[in-house]
Amino acid sequence: MNWRIFGGVAAPVLALVSARCSIENFKIPSGGMAPTLVPGDHIFVNKVVYGPRWPSSRKRAWTGSAPRRGEAIAFEWPKEPDKIFIMRIVGVAGDNISVTDDGMAINGKKIALSPVSGGCKFDDEDGPRDFPCFEERLDAPPYHVVYGKPHDDPEPRAACPPGMDAGCLVPKASVFVLGDNRNNSYDSRYWGPVPIDHIVGRLIGVWYRGKKSP
Repeated sequence: MNWRIFGGVAAPVLALVSARCSIENFKIPSGGMAPTLVPGDHIFVNKVVYGPRWPSSRKRAWTGSAPRRGEAIAFEWPKEPDKIFIMRIVGVAGDNISVTDDGMAINGKKIALSPVSGGCKFDDEDGPRDFPCFEERLDAPPYHVVYGKPHDDPEPRAACPPGMDAGCLVPKASVFVLGDNRNNSYDSRYWGPVPIDHIVGRLIGVWYRGKKSP
């Protein structure tokens, strides 16, 4: 065998396999992450940043970075693990989370919201609309959120979400996630925290825009 030829063929094949294992494309189906992500957006997700998972398993080959507040992640929805959701981490293990129709508090501290000049425009279920938009900053780089008029709740909300104790604390090895479209997102407020081993990866960015967004 000519090892030079083998090496020349194997290298790009391994590079493609490595890229496929470390980065994956997802399409955004709904507006719960608007204005950051809107329906039709195609995004890339880094699947190794928190530690790569073995194929067909939630066990990680090694431990990577710890998930941080403010990071947008792809994860297997705890209620139906075959579905992948994209949302933003706002709480980690031990955090007390309180979310209202006009803001959020973590461990009793109100999170500051800075108005964005000009607001945000994107399509929701009523068509293209302008929304008051705010910059929010946690432990990761800042991002934009919308606190618009809430739609009807998809289901009743308990004082503390499922999987959290009476103190509304995020349990061990879990994160609490919200959509950036805060009053119109079906997220941890309704079905509880996301176990860390359900996390697929962290949002890298948008490579194709669907509908109009800021």
